[in-house]
Amino acid sequence: MVGNVKNESMKHFVLKCMIYKRIKELNHRGNCEFDTEGVGIFDAVDWTTGLVYEVWGNQPSRFTIASKLRKYLKYAGIKDVIFVNAYMFSKRASFTNWYEKIKEMVV
Repeated sequence: MVGNVKNESMKHFVLKCMIYKRIKELNHRGNCEFDTEGVGIFDAVDWTTGLVYEVWGNQPSRFTIASKLRKYLKYAGIKDVIFVNAYMFSKRASFTNWYEKIKEMVV
């Protein structure tokens, strides 16, 4: 995970960490920055539910979303991909507000 930090925004990094924290709070098995070798790197994955959480810094094209879905759903144990748009999280809001939104997404 350390190698990727310099190429991403702090907001992206914090959101991934919050998602991972929520996965662990639910007592689920999970990973943050999970390298799948050939499929890509999952920002956060909940192995208990089979969900991958992908944080986007901007709105991706439909082609990009379809491409990620095709690749990620081929990986064993993955049932669905949840795309989290970082722009939903205001820079002026507190981390507490951000985490409340994350708690609604990660169940």
